[in-house]
Amino acid sequence: MTFTPEQLILFFNSFLSEVILIIGFFFIIIVDLLLDFFNSEWGPRKRLQIQLNISLSYLFFFIIYLIKNLNIETSFISGFFYQAPATNFLKILLTGITIFWLVLLKEIYRRKKPVFSLYPSLIFIFLFINFCIIINLNLFCIFVCLEIQNILIFALLSLNIRDVINYKQVLHYFLLSSLISGFMAMGCALIYVSCGTLDIGYLYECLYYLKNSFYFLTGSFLILIGFLFKLGLFPFFFWIPAIFRTAPISGLFATTILAKSVYFYILFSSLNFLVLFYSYIIIIVSLLSILICTFLAIRENMIRGVLGYSSVIQTGFLTLVLPFPSLKLNAVIINYLIIYCITMAFIFFFLMILEDRKKDAKIIFIHDLKSIGTINFYFASCFIMAIFSLAGLPPFPGFLGKLFLIIDLWKTGNYLIAIFIIIYTLITMFYYIKFINLMFSGTPASIPEAKNGELNFTNMRVLIIVIFVTWNFWFLFTGCHIIYVGSLFLATFISL
Repeated sequence: MTFTPEQLILFFNSFLSEVILIIGFFFIIIVDLLLDFFNSEWGPRKRLQIQLNISLSYLFFFIIYLIKNLNIETSFISGFFYQAPATNFLKILLTGITIFWLVLLKEIYRRKKPVFSLYPSLIFIFLFINFCIIINLNLFCIFVCLEIQNILIFALLSLNIRDVINYKQVLHYFLLSSLISGFMAMGCALIYVSCGTLDIGYLYECLYYLKNSFYFLTGSFLILIGFLFKLGLFPFFFWIPAIFRTAPISGLFATTILAKSVYFYILFSSLNFLVLFYSYIIIIVSLLSILICTFLAIRENMIRGVLGYSSVIQTGFLTLVLPFPSLKLNAVIINYLIIYCITMAFIFFFLMILEDRKKDAKIIFIHDLKSIGTINFYFASCFIMAIFSLAGLPPFPGFLGKLFLIIDLWKTGNYLIAIFIIIYTLITMFYYIKFINLMFSGTPASIPEAKNGELNFTNMRVLIIVIFVTWNFWFLFTGCHIIYVGSLFLATFISL
C-alpha cells in the first residue's frame, strides 16, 4: 500500500499535537543528559527546576497552538483514529491542567529534595497517552493505551514515597488494577468472538444485532467493570481514599483529574454503548457510591480521606446522569466536569500549602486545622471557598454546575434523581462545616508556637490564590455562561 505526498502530509497534520508532545518528551530527556554532562554537581532539585521551567514554556506555546486549531474539521484516519473539535477541546483542558500540575511541582520541590529529576518527561508521556485514548476508534488500541496509562499512574503515585506502609497502599492499587485489566482483556476477546472485529465504528453499525449476543453483552459488562474500578465507584471505591491518604499530591493529579476526564469522555463518545446497555447498573452503582461514601466521609478524621470520599461522591453525581442522554444534559455534565477538574486542582494546591510545614507542624488530621484562620485569615477563607465549591454550596462555581444539572434533570422528567442530588448535597454540608468550626476557632492543635505554625507563601503561591479568587467571582457573574456555551459546543460534536 502506497501513500501520495498529500496523504502523508494530511496524516502528519492529523497527529501534529501528539507529535509535538513526543518531541517534548525527547527534548526533556536530552536536556537532563546535557545537564548531567556539563554540570554533574547539580543535584536532582536544581535539575528538576530547570526542566520544569522548560516544560512550562513548551506547554504554554503548545496550548496556544491547540487553541488556534480548535475548529479543525472532523477527520477519520485509517478507521482507527479521529480528530474533531471535541477532541481538541478536551486536549486544551488536559494541557491547561497539566500546566497547573507543573507549577505545583515547582512549588512542592522548591525546598523538598526529589528522588529523581525526570518528572516532566513522565508527565509528557502521560499526556501523550491520554491524547491517544481520546482519538482512538479501536477497542484493542484503547485497552493497550489504558494499560500504559495504568503503569504511568503507578509510577507517579509511588515516586517519593519513603514509607513502606504507604507504598503498600499504592502497590495494592496497582495489583488490583492489573486484575481488572485481565477482565477488560477478556471482555475485548469476547467482543471480538461475537463480531470478528474491535473497530468501534463497525460495532455501532451492528449494535442492533449484537444486543442479543451473549458474548458481546458479557464482554461489554467486563469492560464496564474495568471503568467502574478506574472511576472509583461502588464496589471498587475503597482504593480512592486509600490512595488519597498516602500518595503524593503530584500523583493524585494524574488519577483524580486527568485520567477521570479521559474516562468520562470516552464513555460519552466512543464507548457510549456501555452506558446504553447497562444504564440501570450505572444508576444503582452511582447511588450506592454516593450513599456509602457520604456517611464514610462523616466518620473520616484525615483531611485527605475526606477529599478522597468527596471525589467519589462527585464522580457518582456525574455518572448518575450519564444514562439520560440529551444534548442539553450532556452539555451540563461536561460543564460540571470542567468545574470539578478546576476545583480539584485548586484544592490540591491548598493542600500542598497546608502540608508544606515543619515536620512537627504538618496538618494531616481535620483537628490539625484548628486556628488556621487566626494564623492566616485570607488563606483559610480561600480554602473554605474551594471546599464549598467542591460540595456544591452557593454561590460558588460547584453550586452553579450542580444547579444546572438539577434544573435539566427536572426538565427532562427525572424528578427523583434531582431530589436525591439536592438531599445529599445538604447532607454533605455537615462534614464540610466542621472545617469552618475548626479553622476559625480555638488555638493551634499541631504546635503552639506561631513561628512553626505559619504557612509558607511565595510570590507564585500568592498569585495562584489571587487567580483562584478572581476565577470564583468571574465565574459567578459571567464565567458560568461562557463555560456552559463551550460545554454545549463540545456536547454537540460528541453527539454527531
